[in-house]
Amino acid sequence: MGIPVVKTRTVSRKKIMPREKAADEPLTLDQELKRSMLECIDRFQQEIDTRCEGMECISDRIAVLLLSNLIETSETELSKFVQSLVENYKKFPTDGILIEIPRLRRFLKASSKRRVSWLDFP
Repeated sequence: MGIPVVKTRTVSRKKIMPREKAADEPLTLDQELKRSMLECIDRFQQEIDTRCEGMECISDRIAVLLLSNLIETSETELSKFVQSLVENYKKFPTDGILIEIPRLRRFLKASSKRRVSWLDFP
C-alpha cells in the first residue's frame, strides 16, 4: 500500500473547570522525570541517614579507641567512654584500660620528639 505511518503523540488535556488551578494539570514529561528523580534522591538520602545512625551508634560504643580521643580527651570524658565500652563488651576491665591510656599518651609524646641523629653532633 505504500502509505507512510506517521507517529505523532497526541496529548489530551482536561478542560479546566472554573475553580481549578493550573497546578492540577498533568505533569509534562520533563516535570515527571524530575519528580521521579527527586523522589529517588529522597529515598537514597533516607537510606544513607538510616545506615549512618547505626554506624554512629557503633562509633559511640568504641569512642575510647579512637586515636583523637585517646590523645586529647580529658580524664572525666575518657572514663565515660571507657564505661560505655565496658557496658557493651564485658570482657574489658575498666581499671586496666584507664591505666593503659596514660602509658600510651607518654609513649606517644616520647615518640613525637625529634630524633637526634649521630650526624648532628659536631
